[in-house]
Amino acid sequence: AFLFTGGDKDDSAKESPSPTASSGTPTPSPSETEDDEGDEDDEEEWGDDPTPTNSPSSPGLDWEAIAPTPTSGPWPAYMLKPGDCFDMSKEREGHNDKRPCSSSHDGEVVYQEKLTKTFETNEAIKAEADRICKPRLQAKANLNSGTSYRTLAQFPKTSGLNLGMKTVTCSLVAQEGQKLNSKLN
Repeated sequence: AFLFTGGDKDDSAKESPSPTASSGTPTPSPSETEDDEGDEDDEEEWGDDPTPTNSPSSPGLDWEAIAPTPTSGPWPAYMLKPGDCFDMSKEREGHNDKRPCSSSHDGEVVYQEKLTKTFETNEAIKAEADRICKPRLQAKANLNSGTSYRTLAQFPKTSGLNLGMKTVTCSLVAQEGQKLNSKLN
């Protein structure tokens, strides 16, 4: 099953552009809806963390390529790679705590793709993240039949996209209150 949720927490935070240096557990937002198939998706915008002091705001900049790698704590979703397992950070939206797939964990990154277009609104980015993630996550969930998953799409807000944060991270996560204990097939 998949659940779609929006990543907006508060409108004032949307206006301060800043990239994240680590991935924390994305907390599903209070606005949850079901799609026609009853699939569950969690969507989380992550591109509004503290802005680096030396961050140029040129449109072609790939901020993710020059961002420092955290030594501990939650990592920004774009720093994880397909096949990485994680626990969602309760403290930092759009961040995940990397975990070994052989131990108890919340989810696994299935797919990532960089946005190549510009978007005027957070809603337009969310729609594009849905378009990117949904078919890939449904296909992966079908390969792992017998288990029910939620999907998680993590993506930058418009302010983060303008700074050069472009990665959409698509993950399958355990149902609320449950954990995964091995790598997905």
